[in-house]
Amino acid sequence: MTAAGQSRRARLEGWSVMVPAMVLAAIDAPCESGATNMLDRPRVIEIARAFGAEEAADWIEAHRSQFAKGIFQGFVAESGADTAE
Repeated sequence: MTAAGQSRRARLEGWSVMVPAMVLAAIDAPCESGATNMLDRPRVIEIARAFGAEEAADWIEAHRSQFAKGIFQGFVAESGADTAE
């Protein structure tokens, strides 16, 4: 994760959306690469699937409002959790 990503997360501590660690990794990849606008949720899902992150893509697809909120407020990995709710 870049310093900007860490800073963004720290700034929004307490407001951030808790996500499984595998989702956080799948979200960070297209965000840092600049491959798509993160508001283009279908494209983010497509990129996640292209990288073999099927579970993360499924989580993003199933948690639309949490994903949208996280785009603006940041994401934080759930401690000790690697699977969806």
